[in-house]
Amino acid sequence: EGEGQTAEDVGVFIQALRASEKPPRLENVQVHLNSSVSDEHLRSLAVGSPSCVRSLCLTTTGRKTAIFLRELVEAAEAERDTDLPAFEVLNLRICLVGVGNEEDVEVFTWLDRAVRLGRLGCLRKVDCTLPESLTSRVSEFEAPLREFLRSLTVSVMPRLSELSLPGFVLTDADLVLLGEAVRKGNVPVLESLNL
Repeated sequence: EGEGQTAEDVGVFIQALRASEKPPRLENVQVHLNSSVSDEHLRSLAVGSPSCVRSLCLTTTGRKTAIFLRELVEAAEAERDTDLPAFEVLNLRICLVGVGNEEDVEVFTWLDRAVRLGRLGCLRKVDCTLPESLTSRVSEFEAPLREFLRSLTVSVMPRLSELSLPGFVLTDADLVLLGEAVRKGNVPVLESLNL
């Protein structure tokens, strides 16, 4: 589950999965990573290295999640004619941490772009709570969060079963966008909605 991981532990594990000596039938690895994962390893996972990681659960800060999503988007934009490796399952638990951290806000911008590019059909869970320490900054999240919700109205998310956004102030317009995504059938397996 990623408890007690260190950056060194994660690095050793990911390097072992890349090694040519790994078991040849090792094709479907499920990985749960926390914020101890290095930026470098997040970037390589986003582009499918090691390729045997098919199920990824990230419990990281907004900054770390933004790094992962940014790399996912930039790789997709650079390789339009090539099939990039895809996860079968991706769960994101985003821990917003703080004061002056612009990447906390950017995480919704990168989620929006990745959804629109079709890179998150594997997304099963998004869990992002706005902590009380950031309630004074809630307005900074409004536009990026609305664009993420708008992306759900134009993209089918076949695996998204849980969307949790407690603490954010959703407007009537935001709820209309979410309702439109449901009405269009773009979130066909959505079971849990926590707003």
